[in-house]
Amino acid sequence: MKKTLKIAAMVACVMFTIMMTFSLVSGYIFSGANAGMNLATSILIASFATAVLQAFWFSGAFLKTTRYAFRMIGFAVMLCPSLFACGWFGGWFPQRLDSAAVFAGIFVVIFAVVSVGYSVYFKKTAGSYEQALKNYRESQTRNN
Repeated sequence: MKKTLKIAAMVACVMFTIMMTFSLVSGYIFSGANAGMNLATSILIASFATAVLQAFWFSGAFLKTTRYAFRMIGFAVMLCPSLFACGWFGGWFPQRLDSAAVFAGIFVVIFAVVSVGYSVYFKKTAGSYEQALKNYRESQTRNN
């Protein structure tokens, strides 16, 4: 049952993304650009950018032996300007320098809180990232 719920949640996310993409394209065609459309589009782009960066930094498909701390820093350094650009053009905040500074500060605080929270959770459940990755690779080798 738990596996079925996970699959249903994943399918719902995929379907939402597909429907949102088509709706945004239709909206731009039929009603033109407006603040709401730009906001929704920027959130969709931010979601894709975050997913791509997460895959790059954490999947192991691109970076095989990089330390976790370096991955976190690299992810943050690339994610912040990506989200900032989405926010700037999507109207998440006023287009002023002080708003940009506040955005950067909020990003750093949220990233730090989420990183510490995840690190504590991960350490309690799996040990170190490097050990968990090693165990995963060994299990994949045995299964193939």
